[in-house]
Amino acid sequence: MITLKYSKLLYLIICFLGNVITPCYSENSLVLKYQHPATNFGEALPIGNGRLGAMVYGDVFKEKLSINDDTFWSGEPKNWNNPKAKDVLPQIRKALGKGEHQLADQLAKQMQGPYNQSYQPLANIDIAFEENGTPTEYVRELDLNRAIAKVSYKIGDVTYKRSYFSSFPNQVIVLRLEADKPGALNFNMGISGKHQRKVFINDNLIEAYGKAPKHVDPNYLNTENPVVYDNLDEGKGMNYTACLQIAETDGKIIPFKDKLQIKNATSTTIYFAARTSFNGFDKSPSVQGANCKKRTYDDLEKLEGITYNALLDTHISDYQTLFNRLDFSLGEEEDNRYIEMYFDSFKKGENNYLPVLAFQMGRYLAISGSRPHSQALNLQGIWNENIRPLWSSNYTVNINTQMNYWPILPTNLFECNEPLLDLIQEVSQTGKETARINYGCNGWVAHHNIDLWRQSAPVGNYEGEPCWANFSGGGTWLTMHLWEHYLYTQDKVFLQERAYPILKGAVEFLVDWLQKDVEGFYVPPYAVSTEANFITPNGYQGSCAKESAEDIALNGELFLNFIATCDTLGIRDALYYKTKDLLQHTRPYWIDPEGKIQEWMEIGLDRPKGYNKNHLSHLIGFHPGRHLIAQNNPDYIQAVKRTLELFEPGPSSGGWNLAWKISFWARMRNAGKSYEFIRRSMERLSPNLLSGGTNFQIDANMGYVAGVCEMLAQSHNLNEQGLMVIELLPALPKEWPSGHIYGLRIRGGFEIDMEWKDAKITKLVIKNDRHQGNPSIEIVMNGKRFVKQIPYQSKTMII
Repeated sequence: MITLKYSKLLYLIICFLGNVITPCYSENSLVLKYQHPATNFGEALPIGNGRLGAMVYGDVFKEKLSINDDTFWSGEPKNWNNPKAKDVLPQIRKALGKGEHQLADQLAKQMQGPYNQSYQPLANIDIAFEENGTPTEYVRELDLNRAIAKVSYKIGDVTYKRSYFSSFPNQVIVLRLEADKPGALNFNMGISGKHQRKVFINDNLIEAYGKAPKHVDPNYLNTENPVVYDNLDEGKGMNYTACLQIAETDGKIIPFKDKLQIKNATSTTIYFAARTSFNGFDKSPSVQGANCKKRTYDDLEKLEGITYNALLDTHISDYQTLFNRLDFSLGEEEDNRYIEMYFDSFKKGENNYLPVLAFQMGRYLAISGSRPHSQALNLQGIWNENIRPLWSSNYTVNINTQMNYWPILPTNLFECNEPLLDLIQEVSQTGKETARINYGCNGWVAHHNIDLWRQSAPVGNYEGEPCWANFSGGGTWLTMHLWEHYLYTQDKVFLQERAYPILKGAVEFLVDWLQKDVEGFYVPPYAVSTEANFITPNGYQGSCAKESAEDIALNGELFLNFIATCDTLGIRDALYYKTKDLLQHTRPYWIDPEGKIQEWMEIGLDRPKGYNKNHLSHLIGFHPGRHLIAQNNPDYIQAVKRTLELFEPGPSSGGWNLAWKISFWARMRNAGKSYEFIRRSMERLSPNLLSGGTNFQIDANMGYVAGVCEMLAQSHNLNEQGLMVIELLPALPKEWPSGHIYGLRIRGGFEIDMEWKDAKITKLVIKNDRHQGNPSIEIVMNGKRFVKQIPYQSKTMII
């Protein structure tokens, strides 16, 4: 059990004094333990510092760490815009006006552009140990509390230990190898990689140089030459330098070919440093690139004179500053089991510790993969071993990238949101050109996929299905995160200087994109519903329609958030009033004959029976948004419920889909259904707690964490007086009768510490460290509803 060292009495005293409660974990808590080495990606253990990630395998005799740098992608900046698209646009509108959906789809393909690029593996660290004998007492573990991977075992009478961590403050991966008998440590080490071109040995250091392909086709395309390299070292493509340095050893270092041998050591400390030539999303890494060799050596030089213990302490302190902000328990005793035992006991309904581990694993992945000045989490976070990874391991902004960041703010990791905010800022710049060239519109737009180079135009290469390739709401959806960041942080400087210009540009695009129809509603030239096809009454399965509920939801969210931003900043200009007009004349949602929210706003269009049930884009206004909820129409809520019932995901559904259902049903206050998808999400976890194993996508891990937060606290509603409503334990399942969560963030700039027993809240403290003034909120808990003032810079004891 995750415990605090404070007694209940001391806890109360501290609450009243306004001090921060710091979680204090037991030595064995939050540790993933294994009795054997990893044999595949789904068993290896991830470490990372936001930029540099590694998967640690832990083999006794042949250790491997597969390394990624979050800027190591194929390709370079290119022209992806399509000037012919704006001439096709009126033809699509005309075809849809005549009910010619097939023609509209054919025309939509003419508006596409090239596919984006792919995230690449950087290198491997290979270590071969010379010990002979049968290993015993093998243990491999990932300590989530300290962000360290470890391996230990015995051969004969010698105990060997290894420790690995990726340091954010020092920007290197650190390896520590030890034996408990003098001189018993013998190994050789090297760097290898799929893109490696040269290796040099220099005393205690191995230097490797490599180059990414100048183009990689997506994994789902069957092409003759999917991976294209420039043969010249100075040719197109991202360069990298990687160094493996023996920082400290009591053994003898012997260079041997492209490796270093270490003989008769007792302990050895190794640094891995790497940099790419990435110099910005709009700069060629081959022509305008950064000096990756110099930057790599600079990282190593900064470590001179720093001991291993000092590096370790700095790493742990930095990591725990973020991780220890939130403590979650479901009342289960942590008994130092191996991970497979937790899977087994959870399946039998005997232990709730697996959901806690998975929750904190999501936070661990966020801290390890998304830090200030790093890239945003892509489909695989920062961990990928394939040249042609699934879906190019890119930023899929029709839900996946967004889901990656749903739990960041609620789980008290504000700093980890920065890379997403940077991505939005950068794609809003490239998206201006796409809006102008492709559509003749002001503002900015982004579509289905984004890569390192911030491609903003439709992909598909003139043959992609329009239901995904021509989705034009990716940027609109991303802007939701700007307003959410403000709601959680109450940072008006951020709102004015960073969020407002981007929101304004997104609205400016819709002002030009939308046109009033004969009914007086502002509608797009065409619309799709993400990754879903409809069937027409005459049997044609298509993508493009006059309007979709997804468009209504996304546009409505943007309008609401822009108006709220202007209200907060005191802005009253022509665009503000135009946005209010757009919102007022946004078409209402429809309810179809089955009682569902209608997906396409044309009578007779619906998904074919048995068609995929993954994307529920027509429910975005219910979650993660609030536009549908804000209509205050009970019929809409019932239609959402009916949609969820009819779109029950099958056994082969993606992990992110299951995770989304946790949040949907939590907002429905249906604890039983939310827990059903908790259970199904746990079933999809690999032994390393990554969802999907070798088909890993990080969105499912992050969506699960967000779903748990939604089950425990909701803060998206306002009451009739405009006060924020905080609803606590709105979807607590019977399987979680007792527990606590300390450090959970909610909108309005508040933080809550909460304990419950027998499904009733027994202690609640609300901290206001961000919302200036003396705001009042409405609290819903234990069957009661009341208003409470929470003064700024206070910790208010509610119960």
